[in-house]
Amino acid sequence: MFENIVGQDEVVDLLHEDVDNGNLPAAMLFSGPEYSGKLSTALELSRGLTCTRRAEWSCSCRSCALQRELLHPGLQLLGSRYFVQEIMTCAETLKRSVSRGTAYLYIRSIRKLLRRLDPILWEGEEGRIAKALEALSECETALEPIVALANGRATDAGDVGAAVDSARDAAFRVLHAMPPDLTPVALIRRVTAWLHGSSEGERVVVIENVEQLGESSVNALLKALEEPPQQAWFILTTSRKGAVIPTIRSRTREYRFRERPDSVGAEVVRRVFRGPEEFTEGIREYFLQQEFPGAGSLRGYAERFLEAVLVPSPDSDERSLPPYRSVAQALSAVPEREALRHFLEELLRLLGEVLRAEEGAHRLVISRSRIASWRSLIQAHYDRGSRLNMRLDLLLESLYYRMQRSEGS
Repeated sequence: MFENIVGQDEVVDLLHEDVDNGNLPAAMLFSGPEYSGKLSTALELSRGLTCTRRAEWSCSCRSCALQRELLHPGLQLLGSRYFVQEIMTCAETLKRSVSRGTAYLYIRSIRKLLRRLDPILWEGEEGRIAKALEALSECETALEPIVALANGRATDAGDVGAAVDSARDAAFRVLHAMPPDLTPVALIRRVTAWLHGSSEGERVVVIENVEQLGESSVNALLKALEEPPQQAWFILTTSRKGAVIPTIRSRTREYRFRERPDSVGAEVVRRVFRGPEEFTEGIREYFLQQEFPGAGSLRGYAERFLEAVLVPSPDSDERSLPPYRSVAQALSAVPEREALRHFLEELLRLLGEVLRAEEGAHRLVISRSRIASWRSLIQAHYDRGSRLNMRLDLLLESLYYRMQRSEGS
C-alpha cells in the first residue's frame, strides 16, 4: 500500500502505523498544498481498507481491481478539483506512452470527475444533471478501449488515440453540465444515509476541498462526523486549513502533507506523467502548461494585472484591451471556474513574493496593508466564483476596480 505515493514519506509512514495498529480514526483531515498527493493517498488508503488480501498495488483481488478503476461501490467522491488540468495532462501522457500504467492513469483522471455523479448522491434529482449523465454515458463508452488496455487485453493503438480524445471531450461536456456547487447539503445527507443504511463491507467517503462547503453542508457533515457507523471512514482534504471551521478540525485527525520540492515534483512528472527529462519545475507548473497551451505565462498575466491596478491606464486608451478582459480572453478555452481559480492563485502567489521580499528587492512596490486588503478581495472573488455561476470577465472586472479603490488599512 502507498507504493505509488512519491515524496510524502512522513505522512505515509504515519498512516501505515495507524492502519497496522488498528488506530486509524473514522474521520481524517488531509491538509497541505495542492499537487501534494492528498487525493492519491486518500484513494490508496481506501483501496487498502477494502482489500481482501495484503493491499499491494498489484493485488489481484476483486476489490482492488474495482478501486484501481475507481468503480468500487464502497467509495464515494465529493467536492471540487482541478479536473481539466489532470484530464488533459493524463491524456497527453497516454498518447505519448501507451501502456497499462498510463491507461490506468487516464481512466482514473476521468473517473475522479464521473464519480461525482454517482446515483447514490443524486437520487431523486436526476433531472438537474440529465445533460451531464448523457455525456457521462458517452464518456464511459469512449473509455472502453482504454479499459481493455489497462486490463491487459490487446488494443489497437489507433483505437486508443481516438478513444482518448473522445473520452476527454465527453468528460469536459460532463464538467460544463454539472451544477456549480458539487457538495450541496442534499448530497451530504444522502451520503450519510448511505453510510448508515449499508452494513456490508468497508465504506469510504472522500470530500475534497472541504473548506468550500456552504453552511448547511457543513452542519450536515458535522452531524455525520459525530457518530460514524462501523467500518466507515471520512477523508476530508483541504489546501487551506485555516479556512476549515474549528468544529470540523476538532472532529478529525489531521495528517499534514508537505510542499514537495521542485526536484521531487519533477521526478513525479517524469515517472508518472512521462514528462521530458529536462523538466525541472513542480507538478503545478507542468499541469498548467498542459491546461493553458498557447496562452502564455499565467505569471506574466498576473504581473500585468497588478501593474495595471497600481498604475491604471486612462479609460480613453483604446490601444489595448483592459487587463481583466485580456486575461479572460487568454483563459477562454478552459472552464471558467478553473480558469478563475488558477489565475487568482497566481495573483496570491505573486503578492506573497512581494510581501516576503526585502525592501527594494522586488520590482513591484506594494504596501503591506494594501497586500492584506487585496488578498481579502481576491479570496472573496474566489469564493463568489466557486459558489455562483458568474462570468469570468465580470468577476475579473469587479476585482480589478475594487483593488484599484482599495488603499489598505
